[in-house]
Amino acid sequence: MTHLKQLSLFITEYCNLRCDYCFSPRFGKKCIDFEIAQRAIDCLFRNSGDESSLRVSFWGGEPLSSFDLLKRIVQYCMEMKDQCKKKIQFSIPTNATLLNEHILDFLQEHQIALSLSIDGTQQSQAVRKTANGKSSFPLVERSLAFIKKRLMDPPLSIRKTVAPWAVQNLYADIDFFIGQSFSLISFSPVMEERWTVHDYEVYRNELFRVADRWIEELRKGSNISIRLWDELFLVKRLQKIKAFSKKLLYYCGVGDCMIACDVNGTFYPCHRFVFYDRETKAKCLGNTENGLTETKVFESFQKIEEKAILKKNYKCSICRYSDICLVFCPAINYRLTGNILKIDDRLCRYMFIAGETLHYIERKIGEEKCFKDYIRNSVLKRYLNDPGSKYFSLFWDKVQNEDKDALVMKAESLLKRTCEEKQRYEK
Repeated sequence: MTHLKQLSLFITEYCNLRCDYCFSPRFGKKCIDFEIAQRAIDCLFRNSGDESSLRVSFWGGEPLSSFDLLKRIVQYCMEMKDQCKKKIQFSIPTNATLLNEHILDFLQEHQIALSLSIDGTQQSQAVRKTANGKSSFPLVERSLAFIKKRLMDPPLSIRKTVAPWAVQNLYADIDFFIGQSFSLISFSPVMEERWTVHDYEVYRNELFRVADRWIEELRKGSNISIRLWDELFLVKRLQKIKAFSKKLLYYCGVGDCMIACDVNGTFYPCHRFVFYDRETKAKCLGNTENGLTETKVFESFQKIEEKAILKKNYKCSICRYSDICLVFCPAINYRLTGNILKIDDRLCRYMFIAGETLHYIERKIGEEKCFKDYIRNSVLKRYLNDPGSKYFSLFWDKVQNEDKDALVMKAESLLKRTCEEKQRYEK
């Protein structure tokens, strides 16, 4: 097993919403025992080796529904951080219905990154129902009002879920987020649902409209980050300067440097496996009592390499976008095909449309200064100067030539680190 970098910790099963498309079954209302949470955190630090920066994300249910427990766990993490002389970053995906000034104060104090799981306009948010069957949109509106009063650091991100029955609202929803001044936006289709040929066509048309809106904002000087597109731009750039690795560029570290822990103290490869593998525990990695004992499961994830995937998915070899494909997700593969290496056709179609959109953007704006500046100053620096980024070590370790931009960026990064170390020493 390589050194652990990230833990997804489930602190509660309870959620105050009943979203139509949620891949989480209704487990109940159980919260994690604080002692189990402590042992999970201990496991992360104990197996982190020489990793200097660790990440803990809090999951549910709705994690903010157990806010007092969350505060205790964060405090314990901070104690372990100081004891082990490591850095730690926190994140929370939330449905944004429970936010208030007190919670936001705590999150900002501890630099906890918020990912708002909301779908956009009132029409789209209607599928995210409260327990009594009403739309959660009024609750989200109230939370957005709190958020607008302050400058959040780190900045909030949006994660929109695209269901096939609401795919026609995609452009309106992204336009809504931009109108609310959000600059970090992520969206992805519900792959657990069945998509028709018509659904994919609507999705493609909506994505092209979103691309035009994004280009419009870029030309005005507003840098709106669409996560999937940024990662595609980055992969193409890495390929251009020959920064390669046997590991897939887009492989997230599931079951390797990343693990998840459910409320019962069982370890899984990532947060999705907590839902997908709850019954069989075929991909279970161990538990907080005995540690990470399932070495064969770890090995199955560590051996994931590009050639192995291409052999099992012959369609990749004839796909024009296989070199930038980012849809490889062992968890979704496991859920849809029963094999962590086998990619379902739904993901292939999704990625093909993303590739078409990228080609459309580059054809329309690729030579303009605003686009080139965005790639250099926003995409590259955001991903590559972040020590927690899955591309960070890949980039610096694998650059094979003396590309001018790469050397300049590397020098800038080293200078930045040196200055930060000097400041800490002087304090």
